[in-house]
Amino acid sequence: MAEKNIYKPIKYKVDKIVTETPLIKTFFISADQEFEFQTGQFVEVTLDGIGEAPYTPSSSPSIKDKMELTIMNAGYVTGKMHELKGGETIGIRGPYGKGYPIEKFYGKEILILGGGVGQRLAFPWCVRVVSTRYGMVQGPRGWTVIRGSEACNLCDIL
Repeated sequence: MAEKNIYKPIKYKVDKIVTETPLIKTFFISADQEFEFQTGQFVEVTLDGIGEAPYTPSSSPSIKDKMELTIMNAGYVTGKMHELKGGETIGIRGPYGKGYPIEKFYGKEILILGGGVGQRLAFPWCVRVVSTRYGMVQGPRGWTVIRGSEACNLCDIL
């Protein structure tokens, strides 16, 4: 089997787009092949003829054929992402970065802080904590999540 090339984009279909706030949308995307990443890693999203930008998946890393990206409209590429309607194809490269060393938190109490769009990016971390806590491996002794936002409905997306 050939080794995966993290520099070659995988084609993903934009299945659904949810407007979380006037500036934040979550993109639900899927591919015909599996894509693995760890909590805390990021991907490069390619819009053909437009450009590319880095984003952290806001979905669970345990789901291999789908991904969620929660993106704030803050620049050229993010603006073009926000113009998508669904059904388009985008490219995903990566993953990049080392991810979070979840194992270092086993047996300890942890605090997860999230604010604004960043609280949605804490979701994979929370999923990983819960799955290790109630799953087959040792998890943290206890955990607390603190989140906040100027937009009242943003807290509902976590």
